[in-house]
Amino acid sequence: MTNLEEYNRAMDAIRDEMAKSQDGKIAYLGEGLTAMLKLCPEYAGKIAAKGKTLSGAMDAIRKAAKGGVADPIQSTTAIIGYYGLDCEDARTLAVRVNLAMMGEKTTLPQTPAEPAQTPAEAAPTPAEADPYDLDALLGGL
Repeated sequence: MTNLEEYNRAMDAIRDEMAKSQDGKIAYLGEGLTAMLKLCPEYAGKIAAKGKTLSGAMDAIRKAAKGGVADPIQSTTAIIGYYGLDCEDARTLAVRVNLAMMGEKTTLPQTPAEPAQTPAEAAPTPAEADPYDLDALLGGL
């Protein structure tokens, strides 16, 4: 199986489970894992490994919480352990994924499944460049 096939299989598996689940936590976890795959497509094989599911990852998080609420470090550690990811890289990646999901300005590299952007497409629009620029908002009034 090629890297692209493995990546697509992992993304499909995550999205299929998200679509079947009515649990918002599963959807949130799935969004995080798809963002993680976009950042590090080499994790696709481990995330799509036989028997690995979003529900299983959520169970690992619940187990780490020990009946309470898991904090971000406990959740990240549980996910890393469940999928068998490289610990340090995955922790750094988890921070970048959380920032990306919160809407922070984070540059995500192109995945094998996405075409590269042209410089014109990649350039920020004036509103993205500085949302607090009053001149831009008022149109030079």
